[in-house]
Amino acid sequence: MIDGRQWMMFRAALALVPCVVAIWFASLYFREFSSPSSYYPPFTDANTYLAAGERLNSGHELYILQLGDRWVALEPSLSPAALLSPPPIAVVWRSIAVVPFGFQLWLAAMSIALLGACFYVGFRGGFAGLALALLLARPIGEQLAVGNAAAFFPACLIVAWKLRGRLATGVIVGTLASLKLAPISLIAWSIGERSYRAAAAAAVAIGCWAVVSIVAAGPTALADYASLAPTIRPSPMSLAGRTGIPWLSLASLLALAAASAVISRRFSAAGFAVAVAASVVGTPALYTSGWVTMLALAAPLTDGPANGWLINRLPASAVQAGNINSLTQKVLRVRTNCVDRVLGLLDYPATSFRADRKGVSVARRSGVTITRTQRARRQVQVAWSDDTVPAGIGTVPTERRDRASIP
Repeated sequence: MIDGRQWMMFRAALALVPCVVAIWFASLYFREFSSPSSYYPPFTDANTYLAAGERLNSGHELYILQLGDRWVALEPSLSPAALLSPPPIAVVWRSIAVVPFGFQLWLAAMSIALLGACFYVGFRGGFAGLALALLLARPIGEQLAVGNAAAFFPACLIVAWKLRGRLATGVIVGTLASLKLAPISLIAWSIGERSYRAAAAAAVAIGCWAVVSIVAAGPTALADYASLAPTIRPSPMSLAGRTGIPWLSLASLLALAAASAVISRRFSAAGFAVAVAASVVGTPALYTSGWVTMLALAAPLTDGPANGWLINRLPASAVQAGNINSLTQKVLRVRTNCVDRVLGLLDYPATSFRADRKGVSVARRSGVTITRTQRARRQVQVAWSDDTVPAGIGTVPTERRDRASIP
């Protein structure tokens, strides 16, 4: 019989699979970008940020290349501007540009954050999280090869979900929205969840980044971007680029954000997923690497016990015979099947399994009442009945932690 330590090692090995596949894709992109015929160099987006930071340090225009500026791979089919992002990303890179190893530090931090989020989703998110990480292996690989700021988004959004209802969530969402605009859809999720403090913190964070941009990038930087943004043509992969309807990406962003606000009033996890999807499909600058943000869809699936993502049903005969390793009893928290995961995603009470030293106690849902307060806290009251316990399995604990509860 596999004990707890071996089981955890097996799960960790499975979680490493999408990371390895992503690194393999990254090597293919590196080979393509390093060829003499490639217009884009390796880490092209990070190089664009570095050039923007150097232009600000030299007192040059942020969105216009001048003599002596670092070369960047322009996108003439989209815009002749030297930078297509808001000023805050260039402000961040002002400090990175003056550090001798700043560029390498950015690449290392980006790789750790992105691969760490990929591993975490595969390790804690169950089969659904593992499948999602594998599905996004190619975008993750491209993101590792270009060094875009969106590489930090999956980890940041997972943290935002873990800290939902707190001011830190608003600060994270506001910062991401200042860097890429589209994550502003997460504010609608906070509003729908009645986390008004988090929504206010996001608005304050956006305002703070605007002030910092005016101070560090010049008083005209925000105005220059405001005049530039409407002229940027949508990327071929975006909804607007695929359909030829210029306003479709923005309309989808607003529609999905509104849907997130409505859904999250009752189903926080589902509303969060809709808001994350809105930040991806609602951007007019969507590329293959931009899909990595979808890793955050699995954030609600990681709320369960660290070892409860696979089904491990033990027969009653084995329990009665005592054929259960003590370490297994401590480590394993048996969960239900994928239906349980779906119900958990919708914040419905679902069947809970608990392993203890005396045997496996199976607790079926009998009556769970969830009430919501203005602070986005839920009180879970569970009424257990003896007839829900199969004979010979043991006793049912009177308390449980529900996935829907918020600390």
